[in-house]
Amino acid sequence: MFCLSRTPGMSSGYFNRQTGVDEYHCHFVLLQAIISGTFSIIRQSLMLGCFPRVKIVHTSGIVEGQIYIPEANWTLMVLTIIVVAGFRDSLAISNAYGALTALPNVRLHTLRPAFLQVHCKDCC
Repeated sequence: MFCLSRTPGMSSGYFNRQTGVDEYHCHFVLLQAIISGTFSIIRQSLMLGCFPRVKIVHTSGIVEGQIYIPEANWTLMVLTIIVVAGFRDSLAISNAYGALTALPNVRLHTLRPAFLQVHCKDCC
């Protein structure tokens, strides 16, 4: 979204006009997904016995899966503060995010063919 607002010839409201969604609301949805995903992974790991015991607060008596884990919330807050303090700039954070999301694709498209070429000589 940063690129859309900084691209020459595009106005700052380009994303909003194309989708009808404000850019800031997208960030809130992303943050909520990270928090929900963290809680779900911890809950499933606890059920499988792969995670240390933590306190789980069920926030709804009607809807199953509405949970709150105080330790996870505090850990996410501390990690967020460390990341923001370490990078000191939103552009640096977005560049790091872009690099980290590109790494699996680089690995997939460079190392996999090399691995298959070495180990599967009779496959093709």
